[in-house]
Amino acid sequence: MENTIFIHTLQQAKDGDTSAQEQIILKFQPMIRKYAYKCHAMEYEDAQQELTLALLTAVHSIKYIQNEGACICFIQNALKNHFKYLCRISIRYSEYEQSSESETFSSLPVYSDFGFIELNLSLQEYMRSLSPTRQKILNFILSEKYSTTEIADKLHLSVQYINRVKKEFLSERRKFT
Repeated sequence: MENTIFIHTLQQAKDGDTSAQEQIILKFQPMIRKYAYKCHAMEYEDAQQELTLALLTAVHSIKYIQNEGACICFIQNALKNHFKYLCRISIRYSEYEQSSESETFSSLPVYSDFGFIELNLSLQEYMRSLSPTRQKILNFILSEKYSTTEIADKLHLSVQYINRVKKEFLSERRKFT
């Protein structure tokens, strides 16, 4: 087994060396900040503390320190899973459901899958940035009850405009997923 600086630091952190634990925390600080920023379940500082604690728990739960890549991957997955856990908690307390403003999004089924939650929140944010006409068009499109011709007739718009809005939405949606 190749003994790199990271592996040595990880072993020291696992043995309880606080300076080694601080070095590990500093190495994963960008990831902790990223997930803390995205976590709407709690305040930013609280989320940072929770994720830092999850990082230290992950370091102590590593059973086999084989190589640097496997250890980093294990810690990254632990942080990501704890972030998902924090998001599921926020759903249990209905914080997510109370933020729903659009009829279309509130009528969608509630899943505990984080990918769906992130997509739904991104779509809500995107919908708020649109004009009322475009919001109506996308609500009709997302309901899947009407064809583009029927939507154009209902809103007194051209089919080409409806298709253009739909195309723009689909290209934006690719950014969300």
